[in-house]
Amino acid sequence: MIATRKTITGALTAALLLGALPAATLAQDALDVTPEGVVWTLTSVGGTAVPAGVDATLYIEEGDANGNAGCNSYSGSYSLDGSSLSFDANMAVTQAFCEGPAQDVEDAFLPALSTVSSWSIEGIEMTLADESGATVLTFEEPAVTVTETDVIALDGELDRLNTRINNTRQDINSLDVDRLRQRVAGNEAILAEVSTRVQNQNVRALRDRVAANEAVLNEVTKRFINVRSRVRNLEQRVAALEKALAAQLPSN
Repeated sequence: MIATRKTITGALTAALLLGALPAATLAQDALDVTPEGVVWTLTSVGGTAVPAGVDATLYIEEGDANGNAGCNSYSGSYSLDGSSLSFDANMAVTQAFCEGPAQDVEDAFLPALSTVSSWSIEGIEMTLADESGATVLTFEEPAVTVTETDVIALDGELDRLNTRINNTRQDINSLDVDRLRQRVAGNEAILAEVSTRVQNQNVRALRDRVAANEAVLNEVTKRFINVRSRVRNLEQRVAALEKALAAQLPSN
């Protein structure tokens, strides 16, 4: 079993990823370190070490603070501005019965938390101080345990990633770049020809032709309507003559 701490792993990763960045960028990253987003484990209150077996924690994120005070859970608010940090003096606390070291730590921890005025982080340790600069609380980031199974799983993921990278490289190498360039050039030539034809069209002449065709169509439509009206009139006259003729014929 391999044991390490998250900050050490993070530092190694940062060193690998940021090694090529300029000093200004590295300085900015250093300024971006905050106590937020980490479950901190309490190690001392007012210089007195937390007894073994007592688990007191602090987690702060987006204005909300919570954790375990040693026995009871607590929650409240905090304010963070640069290196300044302060906590709500009236934290909500559960009411479980405790005694012994756990209760002693809780009785000292929560009052001390309300006196915090600033924070600092060095390595994996966070120090919270009061207005005078005196240390009132210290915390550490919890250890992260990495098992042999985790390492084997990571190796498997790396192998799969390398396989995908190699396959992608083979796909890229198999591409006929010259042929692709020729196709692109051919398409660009066709597009340029179409664009030239469009630009060379006499739009005004086309509009005049369309207008003339519309005028002819309108005239044909009018003539058709007139012819249809005359046909209807003739049909009515024929019907009237047939009726008159039938009236004059003798009935059998």
